[in-house]
Amino acid sequence: MRWAQVRRIELEPFGVDIGPRLIAAARRRLPGFRDNFWVAEASDWRPPRRFRYVYTLADCVPESGLHEYISHLVERAVGPGAARSSAPTAAAPGPNLPWTSSPSSKTTASMS
Repeated sequence: MRWAQVRRIELEPFGVDIGPRLIAAARRRLPGFRDNFWVAEASDWRPPRRFRYVYTLADCVPESGLHEYISHLVERAVGPGAARSSAPTAAAPGPNLPWTSSPSSKTTASMS
């Protein structure tokens, strides 16, 4: 979140991961946001809301399921008005994440 602080962007962190120990570490590191972290499989997770910034490790998704995975995120996690931005990954060809939109004074972030 330091990159956001440098740019004077206030982020509220959210996260999802299949690993309970990683989620427990995030909750310890950011106790004020502990309810914003969930143990779940990102490919079938139903977020409680949509987000302006969504970041995922698309290179961790098998090539055969990448299109469906990204479509799922767009449909369920990416909020209205969020523009897409690409970041290079080691994944198969296709759209890469994160999707971002222009910064506002306060926004949210989700990680898969």
